[in-house]
Amino acid sequence: MSLVSHIAHAASAGSVTTTGVIGVEKTKATLEGITSLTGVTERGFEFGTTASYGQTIQDTTPLTEFATVVHSAKEGDGTPKKIILDTDNNIVALYDDYGHSTTKIVKYSVSGDKLLEFSSPGSSDGLLQNPGTIATDSLNNIYVADTGNNRIQKFDANGNFILAFGTQGVSIGEFQDPVSVSIDNSGKLYVADRGNSRIQKFDSSGNFLLSFGESGFDDEQFLTLVSVAADSAGNVYTLEHSDGSGINRSRVQKFSSDGSFLLSWDDENSNNLDFHYPTTIRMDRNDDVYILSDGDYYIQKFSPQGAFIR
Repeated sequence: MSLVSHIAHAASAGSVTTTGVIGVEKTKATLEGITSLTGVTERGFEFGTTASYGQTIQDTTPLTEFATVVHSAKEGDGTPKKIILDTDNNIVALYDDYGHSTTKIVKYSVSGDKLLEFSSPGSSDGLLQNPGTIATDSLNNIYVADTGNNRIQKFDANGNFILAFGTQGVSIGEFQDPVSVSIDNSGKLYVADRGNSRIQKFDSSGNFLLSFGESGFDDEQFLTLVSVAADSAGNVYTLEHSDGSGINRSRVQKFSSDGSFLLSWDDENSNNLDFHYPTTIRMDRNDDVYILSDGDYYIQKFSPQGAFIR
């Protein structure tokens, strides 16, 4: 079966129906269990087996800007954990079964042809242990939040290992469960250092630049960090949820590129931010904010100021 069993282009019209969501990146949504697909002029996704189940999101931005809808993996590769597009519109997929046997990165063409495959479980350079997310820069270098090894790894566009930085710890440049990595337009990296309740910023060579955040419930503090993303202006958005102490709360915070707090919104003060296990935050080309909930299988859209859109 082809990696891309359904690709919709802006020339057609209709909707997508799916039973689940794998991930949302800056220019695409990764869906599983698609039960029907017609061509889409506007990006509209109905999560569930019928239109009456879940929430439908529609936007007037052409689907070509939302890129490719990916359904099923190439035979033998299984279901990807995260998928992104590089600047050549190739699909870069992260596979991981939590270190048992299948931990790898595979690059496919937009038609689903496998271009390269690299990495496997382990702790040596180039190997991965329970990786969280992946990101690509303008040169199509691939960065991986190697969560289980408490480091970030960088590969070139051909999958060759370039460098790794970070180790387990609490000092600057060290990590406790780095679960998410994002790259801004200037090539700076932001890492969600979950165990240390902070965001760390690095240059593309892994040199530490700054850190912000601490554990807590107030603004500029974090509960359990799950995702980080940078918009076109270099502002940084964080997504967090309950800290595991029985408090059920989800929150988004927005910071400037120097770590200064700008604003926040959460499910206590918003009638619309209501998630069961929110996992991913991403921006589109207009810097509108998309938040994915794996527990509820739907996406919500907000303005950069936190106003609910749909």
